[in-house]
Amino acid sequence: MSLLAVIPCLNEEDHLPQLLTQMLADPAIDRLVVVDGGSTDKSREIVASYAGSERVVLLDNPARIQSAGINLAVREHGAGHEWLLRIDAHCLYPDDYASRLLKAACAHDASAVVVPMQTVG
Repeated sequence: MSLLAVIPCLNEEDHLPQLLTQMLADPAIDRLVVVDGGSTDKSREIVASYAGSERVVLLDNPARIQSAGINLAVREHGAGHEWLLRIDAHCLYPDDYASRLLKAACAHDASAVVVPMQTVG
């Protein structure tokens, strides 16, 4: 199973280091694409520091809209991947989040998995 994870991003320097470290620790993620909508903080530099790995890609999102960025990432990096995981840049997720989702999808022969989220402002 090959999984493409996409993170739409705009000025998320406070959250990216921990999020990228967490996502890259999950072996289910084959490629992680951060689509940046024109950040003016250090977001792009942070992603670039992780992009030494073939698993991480920084992609410009000139449309600046999250859905457009996801579509762009899939168009440019989706070939060969069976699954797409959309990740919010300003969130943290349970450990092995992608692995757990894939396991649930396989166990139920599902083509999509939707999960409830508890958010804190």
